[in-house]
Amino acid sequence: MATLKEEILQLLDCGPGLTDREITNALHGAATPQQPINIACRQMAEKGVLERQKRADGLLGNYPTGKVPEAHRPIERAHAQETDRMSEDAVKAILETWLTERGWTCKIAWGRERGIDIDASNGDRHWVIEVKGCGSRNAMRVNYFIATLGETLQRMDDPAARYSIALPDMAQFRGLWRRLPQLAKQRTRITALFVGADGTVTIHDQERDGPDATDRMDPIPKALPSIRNEKPTASADGLARRFHQEMMGIYERAARECSYRPTRFLRMVTERGGLEAARELLKSTRPAEGLTTLWEHGRLDLSMEALVCQEPWRALFTDDEIDMARQRLEHLGYTA
Repeated sequence: MATLKEEILQLLDCGPGLTDREITNALHGAATPQQPINIACRQMAEKGVLERQKRADGLLGNYPTGKVPEAHRPIERAHAQETDRMSEDAVKAILETWLTERGWTCKIAWGRERGIDIDASNGDRHWVIEVKGCGSRNAMRVNYFIATLGETLQRMDDPAARYSIALPDMAQFRGLWRRLPQLAKQRTRITALFVGADGTVTIHDQERDGPDATDRMDPIPKALPSIRNEKPTASADGLARRFHQEMMGIYERAARECSYRPTRFLRMVTERGGLEAARELLKSTRPAEGLTTLWEHGRLDLSMEALVCQEPWRALFTDDEIDMARQRLEHLGYTA
């Protein structure tokens, strides 16, 4: 039985230039994720078996070595990199797959092409990502880190867009990001994407301002859950009512500031009360889809999880519930 790589090569011998998505569709069907094909093609490209070049339509095609049309050959091709020395284009290729699988359409500047490294769109959402490879020396990586920040700042002409830098997942790059002043991260709202050679992408965000403290008069269910399953007191009941108002408030802000209306969230809060709705959402082993949507908007501060981790609302929840909320945020690079 042929291996996956052998099947890919057999297909490309008949039709050179197919994209990862087209190969996946031909071999496994349109509903199958393209990540395994992407990884296999990149591995073969590193070994010189394939060449991955931009086609005339702008998409990235796979060509058996020696079968790349002259019109598609760049002036200077990047040399194959070892997995622990990822090139800039290797980082871009992984991000292309990662973003595409999440519904984003990507326009990528490969090799020495000028322009935004990754210009992604998803409906009315816009994401600008500047990318660097690993470099060969520590000093070079420092320069890469500074350069990609500078390039990102120069791209900031769309107030509604999300801006990120993307770097190989290396200890030095992570350290440089940690040492970047908190105020700089807060003011620019730049996020960092750390990309592994195995196709993993880790997002590092920065804590932002919490929900507005403005009181809101919203309908509150008569029966409110007790604090930490203890008998409710007058002060506990008041805190739970205020928390319900804050839950309604983050829905309103998401609708107003992000044009995002999580209707299921609103229904749960209205029917069960804010506290019970939060507890129910925290029971799930998987975070709600809305958390990812808020991350894509760069507004995890408007999440239920961020609210749970704040004072004075922490008193309403068990340590396990608070830990669950914090872990979900940390997974997306947000410090609660």
